[in-house]
Amino acid sequence: MSRIIVSILSEHSVPNFLFMKEMERRYDEMLFITTAQVDEKRRGEQLVKALGLDKDVVFIVVDANDYCSALSTLKQEWETREGDEYIVNLTGGTKIMSLVVHDFFATMKSRFYYVPIGKNTFYDIASSTSSELHYRVNLKEYFTLYGIRYKNTKESELTHTEQEDTDIYNEVREHCFRLPDKLRFAQESSSSELRRYYAGTWFEQFSYFCVKRALHLREEDIGLSVKIYREGDQALNDNELDVAFMYENALYIVECKVTMRGLAGAKDTIEEYLYKLAAIAKDFGLQVRPYIFTLHPVQSLSEATRDNLVKRCQILGVRNIIYGNDFMNMESALSKPLTM
Repeated sequence: MSRIIVSILSEHSVPNFLFMKEMERRYDEMLFITTAQVDEKRRGEQLVKALGLDKDVVFIVVDANDYCSALSTLKQEWETREGDEYIVNLTGGTKIMSLVVHDFFATMKSRFYYVPIGKNTFYDIASSTSSELHYRVNLKEYFTLYGIRYKNTKESELTHTEQEDTDIYNEVREHCFRLPDKLRFAQESSSSELRRYYAGTWFEQFSYFCVKRALHLREEDIGLSVKIYREGDQALNDNELDVAFMYENALYIVECKVTMRGLAGAKDTIEEYLYKLAAIAKDFGLQVRPYIFTLHPVQSLSEATRDNLVKRCQILGVRNIIYGNDFMNMESALSKPLTM
């Protein structure tokens, strides 16, 4: 007798990953129901890699939109054995695939489950009960699920302390967010390292530690200056995430800008950053929460401009712009309504 966990694969395998982590050590074999398109993107292999398992996996490729064809494929390719039990996750794939998998395994000793997106729960269909998902995905696991690897700056590699970053923020805050000369004239600093630091690296580091401390994150949950690569060594659109972190199984990506005073003016500069952030976010799945962190006095913009920026954020899926005193209570700032 064997316990087999059944997963329907799609582009987004975080729910599959979480459910399999929840069922860890409760199953002996894995059966993945997939499609040619998902198989081409190697989502199943990426899921196994993220899980760190050495179990054998059976992959069955079905037609996602043809009930009869998909059911016939399952009957032909999966050999049922007396006494086997099935743990079936109906999350993922098309509605047709869910129906096929349910109907096929309903005639066997099976329990059916569903993982709602963004709820950190899983639902037992037979008993109509919902249970908590206890596992929390770290940054490496999340990116692995999307066939992405990354490099980031380690805390041990930083040349300035968290206290130095905080002292600069406090100095700026005490002067009503007007930048001191060492920041305004960063390019006149005595070394290339200091020029980079005062030009903005300090603010990225400050944002990193501010988030990590407020949300009680482990180092494996958060990354600073995260360089993103697809499988192989190709950079992903030459993009670098200033700060990226996992919180409650959602990916947060942060663009850090000390000031928004570009050549085109603050409004156009902010919009440029919003479009860039939205373009990056679409590569990282369904549960992505993009933010802009800035020290720019956003409240000094006209009411019409702020209303327009709120609408732009809503259209582009950017969660909010964190600025000014928001950094004093980061946990609250990340969950506050989109207002400026």
